Amino acid sequence: MTHLEVARHGIAEVEASAWIAQLNSDLWSQADQAALREWCRRSPANRAALRRLGATWADLDDLASLRTNYDRAERHDSARPLRWSGFWLSHAALAAALLGMVVSFGVDWVATPEPAVQFYATNIGEQRTVELPDSSIVRLNTSSLLEVSYGPDERRLRLVKGEALFNVTKDPNRPFVVNAGGNTVRAVGTRFTVRMGTEAIEVVVSEGAVALLRSAVDGAGANVDGARALVLRPNEVAIMRDRAADPIRITSIETPQLERRLAWTDGMLEFDGEHLATVVAEVSRYTPVKITIADPKLRQMPVGGRFRIGETQTLFEVIEAGFGAKIVYDKNEVRIEARRPQ
Repeated sequence: MTHLEVARHGIAEVEASAWIAQLNSDLWSQADQAALREWCRRSPANRAALRRLGATWADLDDLASLRTNYDRAERHDSARPLRWSGFWLSHAALAAALLGMVVSFGVDWVATPEPAVQFYATNIGEQRTVELPDSSIVRLNTSSLLEVSYGPDERRLRLVKGEALFNVTKDPNRPFVVNAGGNTVRAVGTRFTVRMGTEAIEVVVSEGAVALLRSAVDGAGANVDGARALVLRPNEVAIMRDRAADPIRITSIETPQLERRLAWTDGMLEFDGEHLATVVAEVSRYTPVKITIADPKLRQMPVGGRFRIGETQTLFEVIEAGFGAKIVYDKNEVRIEARRPQ
């Protein structure tokens, strides 16, 4: 095996791992399915990597079930559209689905040069700093997945899920483009964050300026760049919803508020009078522990303070000591209840 083949083998393994992680999340879409189909067609190395990793996942679960599903997939027509009955598949079911993809996609692949694509991910509660080839810095927040593909004319990234801070090295000849859902953030040299929520995407600019573009859908169902572009400047926040018909909402914030929004980049969470329900929703992003507010009257209780990420116990102690609440621990769940009068 030549050095080039070894390098391609390694890239295919990394990319296949990222596809498996994406498939086994709640973010899988028809667009992802089409993208994976194209990725499998690019190279036999890609399909082989997906097959190898699929087999590894199967070893962790029921091999007999995998064998049955894989044999069934081999007998199916390669043009049959894939259907998914749900997410969070078991290891064996996921492996069978992946192996079925390899068989289905492997008939009409066309060899094309493999792009230099890198994937970076964080688990729940984990943060990570990545230095990109042009010395730009990305700070990934909890439970995030980022795809990076640099070309000669453009630095393109795709935030698949989560949140990231981008500190962009200036290069007028190569725009820095971040895709998030159906939205595009384009910059040259600036500092901004992108956060993908369940219903909207939030962009916050702390330095420089970025252009915001919506993606429209043509008659064939393909995404095309829309003509509508807005410029976001320092201390401005944009809320972009998935539906193209919804307008981009831009607001200005004061520097202290901006600093609170970016406190996570220093490993902190900072609140200044937010309702307890909002605080719990934010803290829950950083822990697998389920936190519930048992008494609806407590949901509107204002909370302030600065807490280190991962130290949720400190927050619970503050709530219990200063707000007349009671913290009840039950296995992997924490309930915040109103304290009964003695």
